[in-house]
Amino acid sequence: MQLQQLVIQINKTVTELQQQINTNIAGLKQDNYTLAERVQNLEMVARLLNVEIQSLKRTQTAHNSKQVQQNSAITFFKDKYQQIYTFFVNQSDLFWIVLFSLLFLILLLVGLFTRHRSKDSPPPQKDNVPQDQEEGEYDFMNTKDAIPAKFDLADAYIQMGNIKEAEHVLKDILKIGTDEEKKKAQVLLEKIKQKT
Repeated sequence: MQLQQLVIQINKTVTELQQQINTNIAGLKQDNYTLAERVQNLEMVARLLNVEIQSLKRTQTAHNSKQVQQNSAITFFKDKYQQIYTFFVNQSDLFWIVLFSLLFLILLLVGLFTRHRSKDSPPPQKDNVPQDQEEGEYDFMNTKDAIPAKFDLADAYIQMGNIKEAEHVLKDILKIGTDEEKKKAQVLLEKIKQKT
């Protein structure tokens, strides 16, 4: 009799332990799922940050290139001016007259050539850059070259569930993109509207 009660009590204890183990396993599975969601969110944020970093790198590279070109042009013209000035100071009046005459003829020919050439060629096209940014800093994200980065950014926003920002980025693409890019942006906007 005591042995039978002991076996029943052991079975009861084993059943309780199995229930506790199952409860603990269910809790661990839920914790694991929550951690996996957090990891996915962190990966999306990392992708978004990577897109922004690449955009900033492109902007910095373009700005540095523009600055180097400006500095080298200024140095070139400054050196040429100094050479011409030194040369003219050391020459006689007759030489000045001949030199200025030649310079005038060259400028006249260049002016005629560029005027003739400008009539044959269409006027240069401006990018869709606002006037207040033409003279200020270069804004890469508002150029046509940034459209692939904007699609990546919109995709990252969609994956994060930030539909409003994704729509904003896609509407920017609709403003400055090519026909093909506009179609792609429109398709993505329609997909977003269907999900919401």
